[in-house]
Amino acid sequence: MEKKPQVAGLFTDLKMAPQPGLSARVDIDTRFITSPTSLKLLVMALGVVCVVASIIALAVLDRRGGHRAGGAWKRFVKVPVATWIADIGVIGGLLLWHIIGAISSDDGYNLTIARVSADAGYTANYFRYFGATEAPFDWYQSVLAHFAAISTAGVWMRVPATLAGIGTWLLLSRWVIPRLGRRVALNRVTMWTAGAVFLAAWFPFNNGLRPEPLIAFGVLAVWALVETTIGTHRLWPTALAIIVAAFSVTLAPQGIIAAAPLLVGARSVVAIIRSRRIALPALAALAGSAALIFVVIFRDQTLATVAESARIKYTVGPTISWYQEFLRYYFLTVEDSVDSSLTRRFAVLAMMLCLFGMITLLLRKGHVPGIASGPVWRLLGTTAIGLLLLHFTPTKWAVQFGAFAGLAAALGAVTAFAFALVGLHSRRNLALYVTALLFVLAWATSGINGWFYVGNYGVPWFDRQPVIAGYPVTTMFLALAIISAVLAGWLHFRIDYAGHTEVANTRRNRVLASTPLLVVAVIMVVLEVGSMTKGFVQRYPVYTTAKANLSALTSGLSSDSCAMADDVLVEADTNAGMLQPVPGQTWGEYGPLGGQNPVGFTPNGISDTLEPPKPVVANPGTVNSDGSPNKPNVGIATQPAPAAATDPSASTGRECSCRSGWTPRAPR
Repeated sequence: MEKKPQVAGLFTDLKMAPQPGLSARVDIDTRFITSPTSLKLLVMALGVVCVVASIIALAVLDRRGGHRAGGAWKRFVKVPVATWIADIGVIGGLLLWHIIGAISSDDGYNLTIARVSADAGYTANYFRYFGATEAPFDWYQSVLAHFAAISTAGVWMRVPATLAGIGTWLLLSRWVIPRLGRRVALNRVTMWTAGAVFLAAWFPFNNGLRPEPLIAFGVLAVWALVETTIGTHRLWPTALAIIVAAFSVTLAPQGIIAAAPLLVGARSVVAIIRSRRIALPALAALAGSAALIFVVIFRDQTLATVAESARIKYTVGPTISWYQEFLRYYFLTVEDSVDSSLTRRFAVLAMMLCLFGMITLLLRKGHVPGIASGPVWRLLGTTAIGLLLLHFTPTKWAVQFGAFAGLAAALGAVTAFAFALVGLHSRRNLALYVTALLFVLAWATSGINGWFYVGNYGVPWFDRQPVIAGYPVTTMFLALAIISAVLAGWLHFRIDYAGHTEVANTRRNRVLASTPLLVVAVIMVVLEVGSMTKGFVQRYPVYTTAKANLSALTSGLSSDSCAMADDVLVEADTNAGMLQPVPGQTWGEYGPLGGQNPVGFTPNGISDTLEPPKPVVANPGTVNSDGSPNKPNVGIATQPAPAAATDPSASTGRECSCRSGWTPRAPR
């Protein structure tokens, strides 16, 4: 039942006409309607100025200490041709997905919160938690509110997410991948693999109004800035990294993963600080950068209101404990759920394969030629600690894996490079690598090709496993994985009598060794883009997300373009155009619609109870359900009264169950 307090109206039983001047005033909950005082605004402005000044001073001290890094911006432009080709493919893919891509599960949720914030006086949760403020995770909704003031078209509201995607890729191709090793950055297959893995990880999660796209950009930016400090011994990038982490953490609880690069690089940064004569000033500047988070959190709210909002949210729930983090991975296995679609499964499984594969390889070999071991280990540590930090988020939805899209792409790049060298050294290891990738594809394609809400329109296999020629695709990939595993086993035992044989370093063998992950990721990207393109082309000019976005763009974001509302058919007059009975027919006492011998077609033709015959049971982890995400979810449509109540106003005196607490009364 609905439990939110609400005002339905003011009623009285007095038998008299309203008197002149009669009025009523209802003061609703105003705890969260706050505004900063002039003193608070002054203090916040002074704090921001001091932080900026401290970073500038720290940069000057770095420069005087001889710690310079000239040509940083030149390196941004002077990149191999393969990188520019990857830029065209990735940025073009992001722009295309911006038009044809499906929405996320919470687009309407976040859009409504943003739209009502101006009238509410604060960023209120319109749907839940009794209208409590979204602080401390409200600055992104404030940005969306400004976007919504211009237009609420989806193609406009998703601009921040797409810009975050473009920014994340540019960070990857210009700073992150070159930091992992010069040979890694110069290898064209490695760069293309990074682009394909990035798109495969970005498309299923990050094309909406949820905060994961910005968190993905933030965590990668923090990693790049910390690595800049470690590589150049300049401290101002770490100060900037702390600020970026502060904004990422206040996007959503899962933004806590932006602290992972700081934790991983803390030892190296502390060593740099201790080696400098400016240790205390540097620590003061870093502490000031960290303190900026209080300006973000309390810019429009107070400590009391933020604490009260947190108390309400934890009381109402759902709040899942840290030791139930495994549910996030369980949700990826729930059948017939969009949250566990094949595209989402692949993104997470591919990242896990790259993470544990690289850890195993580095522990076994210690060093891979062409790879910078320190940055690679810190990348692995950032990903692993980020996954551990997710334990402390109050919800465990799989969509939060979207924040790892940038890290997944970086892992994909270094994995493709490292395993190409391993594959040239051992046919057995190459076969094992291919087996793992085929098994990932088999596991991923056991899910549905589902997308949220209207994103399913025209999409193939939106409600079932992909099937080709009557055979499940998952079975095909599983069969290939088994064949590859048998081959790997044969190669392994063959070593005992044939000895180890090097693979010839030919162009053909290099391609075979370096492209497996690229091929697998491209398959998934083609499936995603092809599914949405097929839905758009097949249904045109009927409504699809792509059609609505194109209409909004061609209209110049005009208010006359209303997405689905333009295609919904509604009768202006339901009584107009009624079919007339064919002359010469006979019917019973209830007219032509009742037929000759009606059964149940009477005012009393309803069951004795309005509840369904059986409860509706949903799997734990089913999205958009009012049940607990970590407990069995059983729902019924009504809550009948203890006994049937008779409506005396009805001409038949029909009895049926009413909801608890409701008593039918005759009109006065």
